[in-house]
Amino acid sequence: MARSATAKRTGRRVSSGGNGSRTAVSEKGKKKTAISEVAERQLRSLLEAMEAVRQGDLTKTLAKEKDDIFGELAESYSGMIDLLQRFGGEVTRVAREVGTEGKLGAQATVAG
Repeated sequence: MARSATAKRTGRRVSSGGNGSRTAVSEKGKKKTAISEVAERQLRSLLEAMEAVRQGDLTKTLAKEKDDIFGELAESYSGMIDLLQRFGGEVTRVAREVGTEGKLGAQATVAG
């Protein structure tokens, strides 16, 4: 089996399992990591969504694809985004209510 340039530099080879997983194996044959391509794609989607929030974009939500840990993460993330959007709306509403006179005629309410 021919070794790739990366394998020659790092002393590792990457094998592809029958279930779509990739496993990095050192020259001594010990497994270093194993992440399925599906899991990696789902984690990258979560990371992209989190980066959007970090930049102030509260419009990116995640779809629940399966009833697994990634589905739970998607639901939790999207619920958090929904709550943040409602909170932001209430802050805006209260700021308008206070206006330039600085008198508050109502209170903010955020369910959840």
